[in-house]
Amino acid sequence: MSVQGNQNASKSKPWADALRRAMNRYDGGKENALNLIADQTVKAAVSGDVWAVKEIAERMDGKAAQSVML
Repeated sequence: MSVQGNQNASKSKPWADALRRAMNRYDGGKENALNLIADQTVKAAVSGDVWAVKEIAERMDGKAAQSVML
């Protein structure tokens, strides 16, 4: 019997799981933690923080292709 699919995807991701649990516990009124984090990232980008601009660009447009020199 052959195994199909990405076997790494099925492995435990404890940090991601812990972050999901923490975000689910957060109660900021009507807004959830993920929305608050996204808002802060956008505010940082608008105020000129390069890391935030890069993060938004990569999430929306994908990472730029990297060239490989042989």
